[in-house]
Amino acid sequence: MKGTLSMRKITEILRLHTVGFGQRQIARSLNLSVGAVHKYLQLSKKANVTWPLPEDWDEKQLRRFLFKKTVSGVPDKYTVPDFEWIDQELKHKGVTLQLLHEEYKLQYPHAHYQYTQFCHVYSTWKKTKKLSMRQSHKFGEELFIDYAGTKVPIVDPKTGHVHHASIFVAVLGGSHYTFAEATWDRALSARMRAMDGLFRYKRDDTPFL
Repeated sequence: MKGTLSMRKITEILRLHTVGFGQRQIARSLNLSVGAVHKYLQLSKKANVTWPLPEDWDEKQLRRFLFKKTVSGVPDKYTVPDFEWIDQELKHKGVTLQLLHEEYKLQYPHAHYQYTQFCHVYSTWKKTKKLSMRQSHKFGEELFIDYAGTKVPIVDPKTGHVHHASIFVAVLGGSHYTFAEATWDRALSARMRAMDGLFRYKRDDTPFL
């Protein structure tokens, strides 16, 4: 079948997915597009095909199961995006809705939403998810700490040399009161110095905690 992958690559997609690889990791490992990986994972999910495959299966048998529900020609409605996948991909650095829409268009060239509608249906889905994700935090009982994902460039005014600093962030769960401090790296020693600064920090003579 034109445009389909070999049985070896399909089984490798299933195997790597089963052992915990993300779709972008699988795509890089097998030199495939993310759209192709997503397509075959969706086909296998709908057909209930999992790795390892039955020992007596050959390529013809595999394709018969994967494509048994595929309809040729132009579909008469839009293909709904995989919102769970979109939500997970957006957590990766540099991934945007516009990039994911381009991959979605490549996967469903005759049945895709335009970008504005794509954003709208995702936003609508996201709102329904948030309803069940509310968490309550008591004031002063919980402190959340981490480093921000993107480093910040700092230019030395004398030499013009650019340093990239990491931003340590701490947030109180109840009040959302926030503390932030730049460190040159994310080593344990830098984290401990930032934590020391956190507990020493005062505003209007009132400790952060």
